[in-house]
Amino acid sequence: MEAVTTTCYVDQPVQNQLHLNSCAAHVCRELAACQGVDVSVLWAYYVGRMADGNTELEDIGVPLITLLKAVQREGVVPEEDWRFNTMQVGVAPPPGLTPANNKIAFDAIRVGSVRGMLARNKPVGVVVEMSESFDDFIVEPEKYNYVYTGTPPEEYEDFGHAMVLTGFVPNVGGPQGSYMARSSWGRAWGQCGTVYLPYSFVHDPSRCEQFCVARKPYHIWGGLFA
Repeated sequence: MEAVTTTCYVDQPVQNQLHLNSCAAHVCRELAACQGVDVSVLWAYYVGRMADGNTELEDIGVPLITLLKAVQREGVVPEEDWRFNTMQVGVAPPPGLTPANNKIAFDAIRVGSVRGMLARNKPVGVVVEMSESFDDFIVEPEKYNYVYTGTPPEEYEDFGHAMVLTGFVPNVGGPQGSYMARSSWGRAWGQCGTVYLPYSFVHDPSRCEQFCVARKPYHIWGGLFA
């Protein structure tokens, strides 16, 4: 398979969620930015948790698709109106915020469509497994040549970390190649914020789920989101 690289994210700074569990909100911001739409991370994390029933706004994360549906429904607030600040993760939005509606939409896609989306310059959001092996990889990705191959079945815990697939490269991580995956742990992590997930890993439903892309609302092409 040939190499594929999206370019719309190149000028976007690598995000850093620091100690928070806000990875889904950072993925939302990156996907929307590739459609020219600015979304506040704190706003996305807020509406996502509210939609998930977390009215106490605990920092316990939120399913990626739940958050994206909430942002699509509730509208967007730009980052400059509510900038990322770890001290504000547990509070309601500042008074006077006016979300703009009909700015961004998201579609769930099947894993078989991922490379096609990347070829169309559409990065793909994904949620990957969480396990002790993944925790070890997070700490020292260079020890594994920046390739995460998965965890033994007995260590598997649950799905949990949202990332953005930005490209595909052959001959990395195995004969089938690997997807380039951008995380939200800053530019110093991985290779400028990016690591590699083998084709076999991404296409294994026990390892990865919740594949999704962003689009402008008026570009309706049969998405799965209601």
